[in-house]
Amino acid sequence: MKPFKFQTKATVLKGVREEAPKKSANWDRIVYLILFLAIFISIIYYTISKSFYVNIYGHVYSHQFRVQFPDDISVFKYHVKEKETVNKGDTLFYYRLNLMDNEDNGSGAAVAAVVSNNSDWYLKERLQTQKNISLNYIEIEDFKNNINRIEKEIAITRKEVYLDVYPQVELKQALLEIEKLKVDITKTEDEIAYLKEYLSQLNYYENQSKINQPVINTGDGDDVILWDYYRSPVNGKIDKIFYETEEVIYKKDIVMYVNNFDSIFILGYLDQKDIDQFELGESLDITFANGQVSSGIINNFYINTEELPLDFVEPKARYKRRVVVRLIPESQEMAQEWKKYHLFEVRITKTRYF
Repeated sequence: MKPFKFQTKATVLKGVREEAPKKSANWDRIVYLILFLAIFISIIYYTISKSFYVNIYGHVYSHQFRVQFPDDISVFKYHVKEKETVNKGDTLFYYRLNLMDNEDNGSGAAVAAVVSNNSDWYLKERLQTQKNISLNYIEIEDFKNNINRIEKEIAITRKEVYLDVYPQVELKQALLEIEKLKVDITKTEDEIAYLKEYLSQLNYYENQSKINQPVINTGDGDDVILWDYYRSPVNGKIDKIFYETEEVIYKKDIVMYVNNFDSIFILGYLDQKDIDQFELGESLDITFANGQVSSGIINNFYINTEELPLDFVEPKARYKRRVVVRLIPESQEMAQEWKKYHLFEVRITKTRYF
């Protein structure tokens, strides 16, 4: 039998080396991760902004100057249009006094009566305004006397509360009464400032009525201005023109509004729970709608709450009232910047703890 031999040499196996397949990007995970990070960052930002910052929303305003006359007039030509900016002394319109229908036929007595009534009207308005100013000063003194009286009573009330004679609410009511009286003083002072401004406007109107323009003679030595140019007494912007040319505008009707840029301010609407975070004279950061940053000083609080403007009412949110805070520019240069954002929305920001 032939012997069987095994092959002792190593067998070499040949094959094709397979490369590991390339892993494709898991887009689902990436999208979910991005969404998660966005939501997480939003929650962190919301928490920080709510916990460490107080945000107030408001508008940039200016005082509105009302163009009125004590007599019937007709405007024959407007030299300005709505939303146009004007400077003090610029001509706004050319007008005619409607003293009587048949004045060309001659009736000196009637015209003289109008002149007399006109002068009487200025005199009565001036006297009434001065009287109101004096009464407001007396009212402020009464408020201050009441504050002094309550403060003296508080010293006794504190001891009685400490001895449990009266509940703590008695002391709180007294302190709230003082705050209310202080607010009344501020509002009365604002009214006095308005009346003084109105008094100066009366003087302006009366002086303007004496400018040498086309006149008629009454026959009694008195002249009446029939045609005249009305010039703006303030720097500002024409907000609204109420009448067309050649329409009859009756006495005391408003011809137009001029937004007075000499007095520009911001009204912010503050949540009642955050009122303790703010103080009069405090400087706050302001951000306008276009991202421009500025600052303003708290000039006044109006504790009597106001309705929140529709711009800031959240959909389906429960209606809330707000305390109004008034801010003024820190400098004249800053006031010039604020004019660009008249009636714009603003955000007022303050940190809570420092």
